[in-house]
Amino acid sequence: MEIGVDCFSPSLTRMVGQDLGALGHLVDWIKVMSYAHTLGPAGLPFELLGLFDYLSPTTRLEAAQVLSLMSESIGWRLPATRQALEQDGISTDVLESEVRRGVKSCTVPLLAGMELVDLKGVTHLHQDQIEADLAGVERAGADGLSLSWDLLHIPLDRLDLVRRSYSGV
Repeated sequence: MEIGVDCFSPSLTRMVGQDLGALGHLVDWIKVMSYAHTLGPAGLPFELLGLFDYLSPTTRLEAAQVLSLMSESIGWRLPATRQALEQDGISTDVLESEVRRGVKSCTVPLLAGMELVDLKGVTHLHQDQIEADLAGVERAGADGLSLSWDLLHIPLDRLDLVRRSYSGV
């Protein structure tokens, strides 16, 4: 039997007490939950919006300054506004960077978790973005892809997109 764990996206692991390298000594594989377009737990937009909403009144900085501070802290450029982060999520380039960071941090195979579910108010997905994200995850060198959440909520055309992307058929 193999043992694996779900971990937050690499930019957030320090904030939640996860160390991908250390965990690799305890498990056979790690899946990073770098959900780039999800407004729910472990979704990068959701978690970053929570951090933004905490920092804004605490620091009394302007919104743009808070986003800049967060960008510097996590090492990649966030969308220019809170609204853009909520609506558009994280770019494919950032997703690729996150998965690549996870690959470099892990001592065991790394799976990239990807959201493909269609949940109104939770995920904001479209075919071009899904295709770009799949290509980004592959370029990042993940050892595999983990389709996250309830398969009943993943449209069949999206599963076919994954099949074509990974099998070349």
